Amino acid sequence: MTAETRIKQEALARLRAANWGKAVAVTVALQIPGMALILFNGLLAYIFGMYALPANLQAARLFLIHYQERVILWLTSLLILALFVWAISAPLRLGAARWYYKSSMGEEASVQELFSFYNGKGWKRALGLELSVFLRLFGWWLLYLLPGVLLFAVSTLPGQAIQTITLLRMGGAVCIMGALTAGVWKALGYFAARTAAVKWEEAGVNECIRASMQAMKGRKASVFVLVLSFLGWALLSFFVLPILFVQPYFEMSRTTCAKWLLVTEETVK
Repeated sequence: MTAETRIKQEALARLRAANWGKAVAVTVALQIPGMALILFNGLLAYIFGMYALPANLQAARLFLIHYQERVILWLTSLLILALFVWAISAPLRLGAARWYYKSSMGEEASVQELFSFYNGKGWKRALGLELSVFLRLFGWWLLYLLPGVLLFAVSTLPGQAIQTITLLRMGGAVCIMGALTAGVWKALGYFAARTAAVKWEEAGVNECIRASMQAMKGRKASVFVLVLSFLGWALLSFFVLPILFVQPYFEMSRTTCAKWLLVTEETVK
């Protein structure tokens, strides 16, 4: 039996023991911020007249140029709203990680765990963790993306041979693909960061991230295979009901995997 199969079997067993109803409630709660953002975006689009955007590409382009100030206001408002929703829901995501971790350990976990980080210290911890991971990933992404963008920009300069333009664009495409690959590979290093943050609640955010990176050394490929094995299930999630099974199944499997990876990192420095 492979490690991937054992992790999935343990995840299903823990979900049955923890009560699938609670897992579904956690899943639904995590969808609420995203649904609220969609609704508010619809309201903003109505306020700024974006609902009237023509379907024809050329007409839409003229519309956007003609109402440029309105478009900028709409996009700025949407960005501010998205940041607000992200900040409001960060403790919710960490609370969900706590619920899954306690359930994976066979402990009694109530849905109230979702709100356990809605306090000054918890909010700071949740925001600090997500912001730190984002900035680290963004830095690596830019490291590869900027050369690609620069190569594409140079390829648009006049007076160049077709062969030169082709080589520049091919190089740009390779750099952009490298940025995506590096982003995924680096993200795997933080696979266990959220679990570490609820496992060691007195440890600092950066210490939890370092513990995750240390635990993932030499194991990224195996974890990637585990994540990839849920691709088929993810395709089913385009329907509403399957996501109520797929999301808890994936999250419990992810937490179970992270839990065992962190066993070797019991002492956080």
